[in-house]
Amino acid sequence: MKTPAIAISSTRQWNPGDEFILMGVRRVLSEAIGLFHPILFNRNPMLRGLGTRREWLDRVLKRTIGKGLFPTWIENSLSERHPPGLADIAVFAGSPEWTGARAQALYEIVARDHIPVVFLGLGSQSPRHPEDFTALEKDALQRASLITARDALTRDALIAAGLTCKPLCPCPALFSAPEERPVTFVKRVALGAVSRITQGQRVGDDLYEFIEHVYPRLEQSLNREGIECVYVAHHVDDLASARAMGKNVFYSYDAADYVSFYPSVDFVVTPRVHGIGLAASCGVPGAGLAHDPRADTMQGFLAPVFSVAQGEEYIQASILSEIRQAPKRSRELILHKHACKAELIAWIKEALPEYAV
Repeated sequence: MKTPAIAISSTRQWNPGDEFILMGVRRVLSEAIGLFHPILFNRNPMLRGLGTRREWLDRVLKRTIGKGLFPTWIENSLSERHPPGLADIAVFAGSPEWTGARAQALYEIVARDHIPVVFLGLGSQSPRHPEDFTALEKDALQRASLITARDALTRDALIAAGLTCKPLCPCPALFSAPEERPVTFVKRVALGAVSRITQGQRVGDDLYEFIEHVYPRLEQSLNREGIECVYVAHHVDDLASARAMGKNVFYSYDAADYVSFYPSVDFVVTPRVHGIGLAASCGVPGAGLAHDPRADTMQGFLAPVFSVAQGEEYIQASILSEIRQAPKRSRELILHKHACKAELIAWIKEALPEYAV
């Protein structure tokens, strides 16, 4: 049998969380079906747009007045210009952007080529209704080989639309790291740096200001116990924010470098959902700070989630309590990861028997 080519919807150099999900998807697929060609369908807004009127006008002009003057696609990823039959399977995973304008081209390819579709760990930012899906999305969902959801909001919406969905399964970011490092003693805690300027990824002003107050107090409490704090920035704007405050910070443009960073700490506090996910995959527990409904995803990583409304005193005390229980949480996480991963791999093999190993 020829090596299958799998088109995976994700982004590169936009949202590192998408790349953490991509790592997890590739890992479980490799264990379920063996060798395959991973093909990126890149939803990066710099390629697919943010949905503004100016972008729409630019596209119209390029396709009419400027036809033939501009390259249609020169990025190393799947696009509509590729001939039919390039991908054997399509995968949508993890992100709330498994529907919407930036994903439509992949749905068009799926419909055109009649290829199997797998949906893994789908999530949502807000309630979805059957009428929200486009015709192409409905067709792909109805004939999907496998659908799993990472939160009850999404699973309930899928079932309400008459679709078959497996029991809740964590976001694939939980499977992103190749191995775990059990936490035995807390010596170093990572604090997630954030920015309020990144379009499409910013946290709200209330959470940003809350973090400005809570992090220094948390650092002081941890330093008194001999625990070092380091900031971790996922986006270059987060790096700029942390450096402006004079913080010790880790950052890399390459999402793969975080697989080495997170095992170097023993606990993580962050509003970045998939930072919690990658850390959990490394066996490192964490606590989440909610900035939108996606924070529910952190529960699949066994992380408690706190909101600004709960107040500084309560949240700081709760986080300190969680840090003191980190070794126990780490053991629970590792068992959780392996159990969920085994279940998901079994579902993939059942859904794609012609490719299973």
